[in-house]
Amino acid sequence: MIESRLLAKKYKHMIEIETKYAFPCRESVKNRIVMSPMNTCQSNADGRLSDEDIAWFERRISGNFGMVVTGSAFVDHAGKICEGQIGIDSDIHIQGLSILAQKARENKCMAILQLSHGGLSGLNYLVETRSLLPNSNNFGGIDLRMLADLSDLEIEDVMDSFVLSALRAEKAGLAGIELQAADGYLIQQFLSTTTNFRKDKWGEA
Repeated sequence: MIESRLLAKKYKHMIEIETKYAFPCRESVKNRIVMSPMNTCQSNADGRLSDEDIAWFERRISGNFGMVVTGSAFVDHAGKICEGQIGIDSDIHIQGLSILAQKARENKCMAILQLSHGGLSGLNYLVETRSLLPNSNNFGGIDLRMLADLSDLEIEDVMDSFVLSALRAEKAGLAGIELQAADGYLIQQFLSTTTNFRKDKWGEA
């Protein structure tokens, strides 16, 4: 009995992993096991979920995860970061994501969609448009003179694309969103002094 109590105390954190957790928004997960976002690069060319995507997510959703976070979904075609990336930049993506959301609910799993814009890391050679960067600079030895500074209107358009994508995720029945603000993508490019030298309200101001 004493040994059992000692083991329970020692591994208390592991016991808590299996317990339900309630968020302030009143949503809850059945346990605290979360699958972190991973880009599988197997979606259709336009970003719609493929059959392979659905099967891949279903195998994980049917496991014991309390929450599953998708790989990054592009909020703007110009912000794609890889071929085969999930998209959420138009309503054509809602149907496939609705299937994912339904399968998650059936397994009492919270499905979260990660939203991203590649910015400098965007595959502009795929989408035949210029990459977006907070300002023109030399970054990592790359000549960025061809990357014009974003205007206020362009920045607001990107912000709107995140909002509209979040609304599509909600319409698809997903439990929530996660913003990809790391790995050198557009949000981090604004947050980092390495890439953002703007002197206006989008920079040091």
